[in-house]
Amino acid sequence: MVSPPGADLADHVRGAPGPPPRHARPPHPGLGDVVNVGLIPDCAMHVSRTADGGPLSLYTPAATCDCFFASKIPGAVAGATPAGCTTCTTDAECTASGPGTATCQHGFCEGH
Repeated sequence: MVSPPGADLADHVRGAPGPPPRHARPPHPGLGDVVNVGLIPDCAMHVSRTADGGPLSLYTPAATCDCFFASKIPGAVAGATPAGCTTCTTDAECTASGPGTATCQHGFCEGH
């Protein structure tokens, strides 16, 4: 059994938005912290391996965070929007490629 804070941390590492935190502390911007320590969250990965050192294969995460990841990697300009990315606060702002092709996730329009 995983503790509620542990489950929240696992959700952040996987890049899964998950439900609101189940504990009384204020929300923690964990996904950004994952990137800041040099890890790549699942939502920003596009290849996988079936075993350590095995061949790479294409992978599409359930929810992407490519733009968020690009905005947080070391060397990214703080507050700058990565090339090809659109900032947002609602899904309605993410319809340039057609309705339902992107949703607002982590402050950016991210594809499915």
